[in-house]
Amino acid sequence: MLNKGIELIRNATREELLSREFLETKLILELGLCPEYPEEQSSALQEYLGGGFGWKVWQYPNQFAPYLLWLAEHASHINSYIEVGCRHGGTFVLTCEYIKRFNSNFNKAAAVDLELQAPLLVEYNNVFPFEYYQGDSHSEDFQQWIKDKKFDLCFIDGDHSYKGVKQDYELLKDKGSIFVFHDVDSVIFDHRHQAGTTVYWEHFKEEHKDLGNVWEFIEQYPDTPKRGPFLGIGVYKTK
Repeated sequence: MLNKGIELIRNATREELLSREFLETKLILELGLCPEYPEEQSSALQEYLGGGFGWKVWQYPNQFAPYLLWLAEHASHINSYIEVGCRHGGTFVLTCEYIKRFNSNFNKAAAVDLELQAPLLVEYNNVFPFEYYQGDSHSEDFQQWIKDKKFDLCFIDGDHSYKGVKQDYELLKDKGSIFVFHDVDSVIFDHRHQAGTTVYWEHFKEEHKDLGNVWEFIEQYPDTPKRGPFLGIGVYKTK
């Protein structure tokens, strides 16, 4: 179902792609949401879990849509992209296709994950060739792999421990100028007797407040399960 999703993005008008309503209530939902952990999802999203075109986008549409609009605003500065922790690939493919609609010079991308390349990504590589690294982003092999690479936009969604996300950032901080952190407003990774992505993000914002600008996309749904919040996207752009 890759091609139908790509057609939806490429055939959308510029006005539609700059409409939060279109992105949030049509595009992302038609591509399909990740069916894992349905107990973290709003009742309004349940029918789209594992549905649509099967892209399994692991995002809340009301967080991801405004983030995409932010990307559109800054797309002229984004010619390359890396996603550490790409899972099923829906977020990766959508991000690449969306940026391409606003920047014809966007031509390089890489995806990283511990798992074998997901079917969606295997298929997408025939449409838009990109690099795929299967393995641990904390390994010496990965450090060698990325040593001479640069990416304008770096999305960090790998190891969700405090130490893990910090290590991913430290490895990438000289590789780009825009850094995106996932799960920056989630109880999942910070209520297990040790700090994770959410606590790291709070510390990161304080430590980097004079070095760049920060944006957050952390809106929850009215019926988000009470034990939330969940997910959340944090963006940091160096000055």
